[in-house]
Amino acid sequence: MTFSMPARLTWRATTFFMASLIGLDVSAGPPVEFPENGRVVFLGDALFERAQTYGHLEAALTSRLPQLGLTFRNLGWSGDNVFGRSRAGFGAPATGSSRWQPPDQPSAGFGYEQMLKQLDAVEPDIVFVGFGANDSHAGADGLDAFEKGLANLVQDLQDREAQVILVTPLKQEDLGAPLPKPDQQNANRALYAERIRELARERELPVVDVFETLRAESSNTPLTHNGIHLTDRGYQAAAKVFLKGLGLAGPAWQVSLEGGEAVESSGAMISNIQRNEREVAFNVRSNHLPLGNHDTPAREERWLSVKDLPPGQFALTIDGAEVATGTAEDWAQGVAITRGPDFEQAETLRATIVKKNRLYFYRWRPQNNTYLFLFRKHEQGQNAAEIPRFDPLVEAEEAVIAELAQPETHRYVLKRRADE
Repeated sequence: MTFSMPARLTWRATTFFMASLIGLDVSAGPPVEFPENGRVVFLGDALFERAQTYGHLEAALTSRLPQLGLTFRNLGWSGDNVFGRSRAGFGAPATGSSRWQPPDQPSAGFGYEQMLKQLDAVEPDIVFVGFGANDSHAGADGLDAFEKGLANLVQDLQDREAQVILVTPLKQEDLGAPLPKPDQQNANRALYAERIRELARERELPVVDVFETLRAESSNTPLTHNGIHLTDRGYQAAAKVFLKGLGLAGPAWQVSLEGGEAVESSGAMISNIQRNEREVAFNVRSNHLPLGNHDTPAREERWLSVKDLPPGQFALTIDGAEVATGTAEDWAQGVAITRGPDFEQAETLRATIVKKNRLYFYRWRPQNNTYLFLFRKHEQGQNAAEIPRFDPLVEAEEAVIAELAQPETHRYVLKRRADE
């Protein structure tokens, strides 16, 4: 496979794949226009910062929209709030004697100014805004300030011609003793989640409501390490919530063959069907790669049904590698496919996204930032010239990601066992 990375469009994208053309139907708010070669940014607290080390959110969006050539930048910052206070670092305040400005002056704080500079550096077309978890510790008394700060941030993003998608904070999990009961904090987070929904309705913005819907994706399996921070399984569940919230989940992958013809095909294109008394062979090109790791309970199952097989045991191979077995009766009812080249490609895509995110993190948040750019740059500031050299490394990984996001055609062969 050969690939050449399409040219990056300017800040204001000139070509849009409209929602009606690519299947987006945002249930909460207007459709989202993902621009061709657009830049998508995750801006928020630990929910987004930690997401970059797992890659599931970005992999889900990338694989569902492979034709757009989207690129992603993660600007999440653990402990941050809507005023950008975790981003202030050692910077001097913009006004006044205090580094932090009061909530009624959100645009005056140095941390907020830093957040806007970070956004300007990446020129976003789409921004997922996920704040509220840390803000909610102020309880009901902090609601009005939070709403004012969020509205201010939304306006600043819209002034930059970026589309905004709001994200509610997570509901804390009750994992039992010795961890504290999260009831009071969840009551606070519920208040802030509702205020986010209200702002979304007022501004006609789409919203991904993880507060209300994440648990539905997990049965009773814990999704966090400590009630607060998502595990790998948690981010796989969150990826499904994001896709559903954006109308990108699509139909389940289901293929049914009978009498040498594809009588049902959902999520894939079937071609070149050949059949004899011992085997059925056909080509499959999936519409998109599967979600989740193939060896976890959160993996995406694909169902293949082949009817009218003679009695016996049949094995399915994909590109020559066996992936599933069952009797003729099993295949007639449908067998779950949970591994194969599409799953392997999806995992390679996710791993490459994680690698890209790591390189970009080094680019925008170097660990020795004080020595490179701040008050100790007189000691090692000459090394600051090394930081932009991460850019071509990030772009190289993005070229690989764009290629890996494209599903390939595979040969499926369902063959009767030789000893049958």
